Amino acid sequence: MDIFSSGAVLCGASAYQWFRIPPFVRETLDDGIGLAPRAARRLSRLGYLDAPVSLLASNRGSMHRVKGVAFRYWSAELLPGELEGVGSDLAVTSPELTLLMLASKVSALHLALMMSEMCGGFSSVHLSEEDAEAVRMGVQQGVFAYAGWAPLFTNERGMPDARAAAGSVLSDLWQRDALTSRDKLRTCAKRHAGVQGIERFTRALDDAVEGARSPFEVQTAILLTLPRNRGGEGFELQGMNVPVTLSKSAREILDQERCYIDLLFSGPEGCPGVAVECQGRSVHGTSGQAVKDVRRVAALEAMGYRVLSITYDMISNAAACHQMVHLLAEKMGVPYRDKTEFLLKKEIDLRAELFCEWNRLGMMPASKRGRR
Repeated sequence: MDIFSSGAVLCGASAYQWFRIPPFVRETLDDGIGLAPRAARRLSRLGYLDAPVSLLASNRGSMHRVKGVAFRYWSAELLPGELEGVGSDLAVTSPELTLLMLASKVSALHLALMMSEMCGGFSSVHLSEEDAEAVRMGVQQGVFAYAGWAPLFTNERGMPDARAAAGSVLSDLWQRDALTSRDKLRTCAKRHAGVQGIERFTRALDDAVEGARSPFEVQTAILLTLPRNRGGEGFELQGMNVPVTLSKSAREILDQERCYIDLLFSGPEGCPGVAVECQGRSVHGTSGQAVKDVRRVAALEAMGYRVLSITYDMISNAAACHQMVHLLAEKMGVPYRDKTEFLLKKEIDLRAELFCEWNRLGMMPASKRGRR
């Protein structure tokens, strides 16, 4: 495949950042895109791509010096579907190839977080004031609808505001359809076996989760499921945002046909499972959500589920998290052994990397420890 048949090709961290940009903003950017690589540099000036912008090079001879651009040579064959056209002069590597090309640049854990975002139903991006105001106007006028992407505004109390009223603030968290899946990432790994970073890519894929709707859910899932000798808790996750068809009694409580469990773990004999519910003001949808969350817990308990509601500070604070983990093990009906000094040190290392500045993922190079 001719890499430059579509002009400049965003790759690496720049491609990852591109996929985070809501389609509404991408459309406004198209108006000013000129010839490559000027197009990519303009995106950087607008603040959505960090400089230098990463562009794919078809051969080493084309890797000349261009202000604000860093070329990446890719010697492996590009297969159909691994480039996506953006405009007449700009293309982007597919989500799968984007993550593979980042494997040699970021740590395995950060790569797993990035995979989890792309395999999940959310995106995290900070819009400019101008673009945020345009989104607000679209929501207020009832005309904002972009291929499954949904913005989240919060009021002065931090509660979601579905009307995007004056004074509300656009959150960095957007809901959208998944961009890829773990199966597609596995296929990509098989296609490009032997390329630089493939071992780290496959390790990260083993740790990545699918179906999350926020960074909070991803961090919770990874903290609870990674092996204890790597700093996690070693619990086996059954699924994320798992749909549950409600019984008659549960429907009377919640007044809907089904609901979703944030993180589902196995329960003791006779119990359908343990539901871990991530309670955050900006995690779940609309302005009456606090009351609805209480009713949802009651509906799940009416069906026999054991429910554990957690907040972000309960996992980000190590002491609080240890108490929560004991409670989770009790609800699951499994014994829990306190961690040794060695395991606690592993947990400290994991937390230092897990609770990162989420919007900077892809731009934080791997340390020597993270390269392993």
